[in-house]
Amino acid sequence: MNIFSIIVPVYQNAVNLPLSLPAYLEFARNLSGFRTELICVDDGSTDGSLEVLLDFQRQNPDVMRVVKLTRNFGQYSALMAGMSVAKGDVMGQLTADMQDPVELFEEMLSKWSDGYKIVIGERTERRDRFLTRVFSRLFNRLVNSTVDARFPREGFDFFILDREVAQSAVALNEKNTSLQLVMLWLGYEFASVPYIRRRRKVGRSSWTFWKKIKRAIDVFVTNSYLPIRAVSGLGFTFSFVAFAYLLYRMVRWIVTGSTGEVQGWMSLAFMVTFFSGLILLALGIIGEYLWRIFDNTKRHPLFIVDTVFEGDPHARE
Repeated sequence: MNIFSIIVPVYQNAVNLPLSLPAYLEFARNLSGFRTELICVDDGSTDGSLEVLLDFQRQNPDVMRVVKLTRNFGQYSALMAGMSVAKGDVMGQLTADMQDPVELFEEMLSKWSDGYKIVIGERTERRDRFLTRVFSRLFNRLVNSTVDARFPREGFDFFILDREVAQSAVALNEKNTSLQLVMLWLGYEFASVPYIRRRRKVGRSSWTFWKKIKRAIDVFVTNSYLPIRAVSGLGFTFSFVAFAYLLYRMVRWIVTGSTGEVQGWMSLAFMVTFFSGLILLALGIIGEYLWRIFDNTKRHPLFIVDTVFEGDPHARE
């Protein structure tokens, strides 16, 4: 019988887990045609999430495992950690807040059985706050138009992967990116299952505005030449404008004997300030690329596993 591994990254989800884990465990026990394991990866939580996870693991040692990381490495690294220890022939990702419907895995697994190595839950609507929806839609459509045209225009966070795909993704050991783009880069054909993303019922998301900004920068700098190409375009455009402005002043001086300015300090100050800012912007973007190159050359692991809690808890005592 095939094994299905459900991987749940957990960070500061102590209030969600008592609601989500019973539903996930019930699904794991009742899923027909597969032997299912639930792998929860504690990504350095400080709110008691690990204690909640261990309580559930002690009560369900035959179904559930808990992976404790040494510190907070981020959701991408937590997923990689979960995939590295998973036993499944096929693996699925699920959030701890129940915004994605666990029951949709049945339809997704059916498509996996049909031969698709990747099946994604494609959002048709998300019932989140207005600003969250706006930011998400803008980000996803930019990724679709500038990074990978196969990326769904409404994005996706909910998916299953064949073990072959998961092993390839882990072997890449790529930093400062997202698993979704790594999956698409691998080139396997994928199928989609539409669904509506639910609104979070309890707790607050740890996915803050600045984390979203960092992720957007990581995605575009790591997976696209758009930022550096944009700076090149700006440099060319403003160099042309500056040259045209200089030519205009020269022609005016030749024709009228005056440049049209008494001292000329205003235009000079504007040009120096503006182009100094443009140079600093260009250096900053180049620095973003250089930092990511440096970060990858250090070859630090994406995650460090502290402990894997599995099996009968009494056997560990």
